[in-house]
Amino acid sequence: MTSTSTIVKCAKCSTVLDDAPDVPIEQRQPCPSCGSTARAFEDEILETVNIRESLGMKARRGPAGRPFYETKSGPDFHRTSARWMQRDLVIDRENDRYFERVIDPETGEVLRICEEPLSQHQGHGTARNKSIRIKERKSDSKKPQ
Repeated sequence: MTSTSTIVKCAKCSTVLDDAPDVPIEQRQPCPSCGSTARAFEDEILETVNIRESLGMKARRGPAGRPFYETKSGPDFHRTSARWMQRDLVIDRENDRYFERVIDPETGEVLRICEEPLSQHQGHGTARNKSIRIKERKSDSKKPQ
């Protein structure tokens, strides 16, 4: 959210004045402290920024090869609802385990929970058929923003 404000001050003595910034020069009242009609204007812009961070880890034996354990926890943008959700993910290749939980941080409602053998977790994400992913991307690009 952005908010702006203009502060009007006397240009000579810096007294804050209760004048509107758009008052014509010939209609300005003299400064009650020094009598000057010269003005200085300060514009203040306030912006709110939300920062989100997540933590992820991959464990490998040696410098190369596929990680045997991956985990990620933190905010994730949920495209269907166009909102940020809390997502926890564990991929444990050694123990054939896949775990994913998506929680709405505003309500605490668990939107998705999936715990299954990793070997059975197919047809999701990059494991989906390539032609299906291409069709989905094309249909997403045609949707109005």
